[in-house]
Amino acid sequence: MKLTDSIIKWFKDREGKVTYSMINRTGKKSYDCSSSLYYAVCYALGIEPKYPTNTESEHKFLLNHGFELVSENENWDRKRGDIFIWGKKGYSLGAGGHTGIFVDKDNIIHCNYSNNGISTNNYEYASIYKPYYYIYRIIKDIYFMRLK
Repeated sequence: MKLTDSIIKWFKDREGKVTYSMINRTGKKSYDCSSSLYYAVCYALGIEPKYPTNTESEHKFLLNHGFELVSENENWDRKRGDIFIWGKKGYSLGAGGHTGIFVDKDNIIHCNYSNNGISTNNYEYASIYKPYYYIYRIIKDIYFMRLK
């Protein structure tokens, strides 16, 4: 399985089974957008999770764990596994930001308030207000065998 597939699998395994909460965001039954992405990436990379990132600290976390910035608020060639962060740095805390991952070039999976949990949605529909965005992509999407 590729790392990208493992991140998406983490989300798919919880889709429709957890709720959204910005207060109770540390897992099992509820997450927010950034904590769910954090746990999914930790799962895929085999990292023991600590306290989850938010949309401000997620940039550094991704860069430190094998991702690269491929777009900052400019058109890009969308790919499965691209991670988006909405909200300009310095202004994306709380409801000012959002994050998730592309399952294909048109659709994303994310933990969101509108669906009270993890759902798959069309990216264009979800980003109707055209937020400022950053796109990260895994540098080397390697195949690996999960031992757990």
